[in-house]
Amino acid sequence: MNIIMLQLKNIKKSFKGVEVLKGISISFESPGLYGVVGPNGAGKTTLMKCILNLIDCEGDVIFGRKNYRESISHLPEIITTYPYLTGEEVIDLLISIQEKDRDRVWSNVELLAKDLNYIDFKKLILQHSKGNLRKLFLIYALSVESEYIFLDEPFAGLDPISVELVKKTLVYHKSTSLIILNTHFFDSAKEICDRIYFLKSGNILKVAERDEIKDVDIVRLYGKGK
Repeated sequence: MNIIMLQLKNIKKSFKGVEVLKGISISFESPGLYGVVGPNGAGKTTLMKCILNLIDCEGDVIFGRKNYRESISHLPEIITTYPYLTGEEVIDLLISIQEKDRDRVWSNVELLAKDLNYIDFKKLILQHSKGNLRKLFLIYALSVESEYIFLDEPFAGLDPISVELVKKTLVYHKSTSLIILNTHFFDSAKEICDRIYFLKSGNILKVAERDEIKDVDIVRLYGKGK
């Protein structure tokens, strides 16, 4: 039985007088995989930052777990880290900062690295391609066994084969976690998401459940006059 693990009530956010989010109210059940799809400027990243309390907003963000901060993973859209650390050193740094069980996390990391064909642990971050840097941080986000996993553009910079590998990995993890992903890639999201929220100009334009997603005409949905 799915349990509501996250509720958003009338979330609003403005920047310099411009309303970016216009009263978003959503409930997410766990376990499950939920997509937030929309064009550039729709408010996807702003909404995720509001949920994670990275920026202030109006409205209520209600988590269904008391100590939820201990069980959150986040893959940001823009990844910044120390360029002269290796991939291995970055994982160790994150484990240390978050005080995770090193042996347990590394056991998961090694398995996920094989699944996602990531082999650059000994390379410096500055030697990583955009896609492999995203893989590294996605691997960590999934390896700490969080109940809440927030992914901002997880497919960005990935080649087609890697996109398929990531999709399979997310489907596997959605059985035990609440996963929310922002993406421009509707074709990828529609294959794996249990529900998709279509966002435009700070409003929810449409909500599609698993059996409805395949019938959404996204070009028509976001066309002129919509």
